[in-house]
Amino acid sequence: MTSNAVSTPHHLSAEAGRRALSNGGNSTDAAIAAMAAQGVVAPETSGIGGDLFALIHQPGWEKPRALNASGRSGSNARAAILLDADETEVPRDHPLTVTIPGCIDGFVAISDEFGALSLGDVLAPAIELARSGFEVSAELASAFGRMAGVYRNNRAVSDFYPGERPVARGDVITRLDLAATLESVASQGRDSFFRGRAGEDIVEAVGGLITLEDMESSQAEWIDPIGIDVAGLEAWTIPPNSQGYLGPATLSVFEMLAPPEDPENPLRNHLLIEAYRSLAWERNDLVADPYHLALPADLLLDRDRLERAAASVSISRSGVWPQNMGTTSGTAYLCIADSSGMAVSLIQSNYRGAGSPFGAARSGFLLQDRGGGFSLTPGHPNDSGETAIAHAVANPLDRRHQPEMGTRHAWWLNSTAVGRSSRS
Repeated sequence: MTSNAVSTPHHLSAEAGRRALSNGGNSTDAAIAAMAAQGVVAPETSGIGGDLFALIHQPGWEKPRALNASGRSGSNARAAILLDADETEVPRDHPLTVTIPGCIDGFVAISDEFGALSLGDVLAPAIELARSGFEVSAELASAFGRMAGVYRNNRAVSDFYPGERPVARGDVITRLDLAATLESVASQGRDSFFRGRAGEDIVEAVGGLITLEDMESSQAEWIDPIGIDVAGLEAWTIPPNSQGYLGPATLSVFEMLAPPEDPENPLRNHLLIEAYRSLAWERNDLVADPYHLALPADLLLDRDRLERAAASVSISRSGVWPQNMGTTSGTAYLCIADSSGMAVSLIQSNYRGAGSPFGAARSGFLLQDRGGGFSLTPGHPNDSGETAIAHAVANPLDRRHQPEMGTRHAWWLNSTAVGRSSRS
């Protein structure tokens, strides 16, 4: 590869990534810069109150490096709190939906391991946008207009309700509290976030269900990815607590079904949908905290298992979905490759759109509602208030240890994950 490529959901986050590359950074620097900016200008998709997952690949590597920066539940979070109130699921307006944000730890881990620039340098574009101002998009205006009843009096997002009215498309706004928070991280690192004002705000927002001690340790972990050969390529993904396996697993089942090559043939679409359905119905039972899995991660892509799924698909009938998948979620995805061939596939979100009703009041950001994925069913892998639904990373494919960038098949899937248990 002789040039750089940056793909993000917003033109200002793409520009932040391009700037990092122009200043001598590599694709990981650009990914941090872009996603930090994304959280500033499009908080309906992401933000530092959420989690982060990433796959990083260098030419010649046999497999990518995988980062799971999803936060645990708080040490005081207990399913009994809701069970005693006769709840059957986690209410969206309950602080148990909030898990420790892993995004900042993800930024730090990636920067420490691979960054060519300082964290301060890569966060600079996001800080400038938050402090100098940016134009409100139609999506931001729509999201916070719809949620005005929830967020209007929340200091963490007061910038979106000047004079108590929702911002409109084209308005120019600043996010000064968020700028100060990012400046603190840029100059002093992760401890200024988790041990400082932001950490205090998080504890207060959830009534002590998360403690300062819970946030002492980094939420980010470098882990082994899981992969499978499909369509002549190697597909890689984050293992549980991610449901990213559904991407390569679906493509593998689809390939087994020998679909017609004509993209206009309805049978091709039918088989692709049913390939996904043959696997996705089991998600809530198989995807959980890595230490509470019903099926080992490496078996999720086992060929015999996928062949059984393929055998269950009818070419003439659609499958019956056996369970309610619940509320849809929102997220932000980016992929970046630099001229050296280093490529990053990264996803970051607050789970359901902008996140929970709870915010870090003085610090300018909302907290994720990942805990909405907790199960209150005794014996379930995600029971006891220990795990939660989250989002993960798209599935990159490589050919002969070269990341395949700029092709639709290589980066098309945006998948989800499930959160993690509190540390004991």
